Formats: sequence, structure tokens, C-alpha cells
Amino acid sequence: KKKKKLVAGTDYNTSTANTIAGLSALSASDQVEIVVYDTFSVFSGDVDSNLSVGGNLSVTGTTALTGAATLTAGFTASDSCTITTSGSGDALIIESTDAGDSFAPDIAIYRNSSSPADGDGTGLINFRGRNDNSQDVNYVQIQTTAPDVSDGSENGFFSINTMVDGTLSDRFNIGSNGNIGIGTSSPDTSLHISAASSARLRLEDTTNNVKADILVGDTSSVIGNSSNHDLAFMTNDANRMTITSGGSVGISAASPVANLEIEDGGTSNSILTKITADDQNPFAFFFFF
Repeated sequence: KKKKKLVAGTDYNTSTANTIAGLSALSASDQVEIVVYDTFSVFSGDVDSNLSVGGNLSVTGTTALTGAATLTAGFTASDSCTITTSGSGDALIIESTDAGDSFAPDIAIYRNSSSPADGDGTGLINFRGRNDNSQDVNYVQIQTTAPDVSDGSENGFFSINTMVDGTLSDRFNIGSNGNIGIGTSSPDTSLHISAASSARLRLEDTTNNVKADILVGDTSSVIGNSSNHDLAFMTNDANRMTITSGGSVGISAASPVANLEIEDGGTSNSILTKITADDQNPFAFFFFF
């Protein structure tokens, strides 16, 4: 017998989503097949073995993976993600097997703003821990900003801050002009060191225990060392003046033995003081010992 497609409202009526009434144009031996299309749940529970998904998988709720998971393709997360581990090993490893000479692996922190403006922050990394009052503290912070976003004249700023006595303070900055600041976020020279009381630059040779300091304080400025070694000033890779650890000063004398020793041409047994009135009439005083 030729099959006939029933027409809703003509051959049958529905009063609810799952009720059919008023079937017409049917014979006693006719059969009616009803197919219902609706949303349904495939599974609700735990997967205790391998799960293979050949197509797209959309998860709208929270998914807990208690075992290892391997993704052979990329993934996109549109919300915050948390990686928790109870051990002290690596919580996250980003690995590249590229055999070429390009930079790899690559991490991009992308500020994808629809309206970029000067001064926009472009990234923030907090190194967070707890204090003894059960409070979260950002002990170290790395910040980057874009002081200028104009096409062709873009500038970047990089800053490292650390916690000092309960306050996050500037420690190291690279300005948009290329200047480096230590203790200041606005370095105005190639290297700018700033401190609340005394600013000190120290160079140290740990093998020979030699320390040389440049100190700017509230009462005086000092160039010297804090160890039992001489201090020398050089030009053209030659010693021009020496201050010994005992306090003797030598000009062109690498090893002065008097309080002040001025030598000419390496004559170690003479002190020479030369005074020039003008370029045409020089005169000198020689003192021999």
C-alpha cells in the first residue's frame, strides 16, 4: 500500500509535545510511526577508561580530569584556567621539538584591545605567596606597558617590582627611551640608580674580596672601596692617579710612598710639580729625594 505522509492539523492534531489526537484518513491495518526530535543527554557520570572524540566536543560545565590528559591538537579557553599541583616540580612545561634555528618555544601575552591608547598595560605577572596572617601577597611583580601606541613610533616599558616592608616598590625599569632605572620608574640617563637615603653602586670581585663603591649620600658623595686595596684612575688604558690603601696619593705614580707623589716619565725617586702660566712660558719646580 502506498505510504501517505500525515499533515499536522489536517490528518492529526497535537495538544502537547508528546500527544497526538484526531488521526484521520487511516485504515484499520495502517501503521503509524512517530519520530520525535528533541535535545537529549547522552551520558552523565564518570569515564574510567580511555575516551576518544573524533569530532568537536563542547563542554558547558565544569570538567574534572583526575588522570593524565593528552591533547594532540590545540585548544582555546575563553575563561580563567587554574593548574593545581601538590608537588614542588614543574606545574607547566611548554616544549617545542622544532629543529630549526628560530626562537622556540614561543609565549605571547597579547593585549588585543579594540581601542588601544597610550599608557595601556600589556601584561602583568604576579609571584604570589601567603604571609603569616593567611593573606595573599604579591611578593614580586613584572609589568609591561605601551606608553606610545602611535603607528611607527610605538614604545614599550618594562618594570620589576618587589615587596619592601609591606609595599610593592620599583626595583628595575627599562624606559621607553632605552634608559635603565634601578629604584626609579622614570630613568633620565642611560643608568639611573635611585634610593630613599643613600644610593650606592658596588662592583665586587668575590674571588679576591675586592669591593669598589660609588656612593651618593645626604652629606657627601664617595668613590672608593671598602677593602684593603688601592684605588686607581686610568685614561687611555694607563694609570694616571693612585690612592693607596694607606692614604698616599700618586699622580703618574702607581706606587706612591709619600703623602703626595707626582712623577714624570716613571722617575720613582722624584716629585715633580709643574705650573704653566700660559702655553708660551711654562715653568716647573723639581723636588728630588
